[in-house]
Amino acid sequence: MSQPPVVEDWTYGPARWIGVGLVVALSAVGLSWSLSSSRATPAAASISTPKPEPVKTAATRPSAAPTAANADPKPTRSGPIVTELPAAPTPVVAPAAPAEKPPAAPAAALPGAKINVNTASRAELESLPGVGPKLAQRILDDRAKNGAYKSLEDLDRVSGIGTKTLERLAPLITFE
Repeated sequence: MSQPPVVEDWTYGPARWIGVGLVVALSAVGLSWSLSSSRATPAAASISTPKPEPVKTAATRPSAAPTAANADPKPTRSGPIVTELPAAPTPVVAPAAPAEKPPAAPAAALPGAKINVNTASRAELESLPGVGPKLAQRILDDRAKNGAYKSLEDLDRVSGIGTKTLERLAPLITFE
């Protein structure tokens, strides 16, 4: 007769049954612990929590000074009873700085007024649509170099001014 082969693996034989028994025993302990009533649960804690006493105010107390007739049989607090909330602090606001006067409105901002390109300042030229600081400076430089503008076509010699810009500026400028 031949002997069965010896298996060295712990998952066979009595070691397996000892492991299964430990798992079952620990599961039973964990289940009984979770169901036990000796441990306070959040739901049980909220049910058994005593309610706070209402705050007594001057309206509910017959007298501010305790006497034998109106004394609380079991005082729970020491010190004065608050009857009103303190007033909210008023915010400190810094005085407003005096407003600066806005710059005078350029002539183009006035309805019906036209800007004379030959006498306009840089700020007045910048108030025109499509004219920024660089283009206004180029207009002033060209005017200083070549003299006064006589017509709309003279403005065409300034770099950055094309036909569309001239069409936009035509009703807003004059050459007097």
